[in-house]
Amino acid sequence: MADDLARVQRWLGAGGTLRPLARSTRTVTLALCSCDTGAEMERMTSSDPALLATLDELLAEARPGLRRAGSP
Repeated sequence: MADDLARVQRWLGAGGTLRPLARSTRTVTLALCSCDTGAEMERMTSSDPALLATLDELLAEARPGLRRAGSP
């Protein structure tokens, strides 16, 4: 669990993308997708507080046009 944020950061750093599949206040399930076709390569479920706290920011970095709900 403690390494989940680092795992996602490495994935994004290598050019991969993320697709959120499910999210609650305590857990998130992400599809880790390839950079070229967007095909799901791995799936992970995490309850890492650090990952949950930075998820919106990570998703925005992974998809620059993405805006959080309520953002202008």
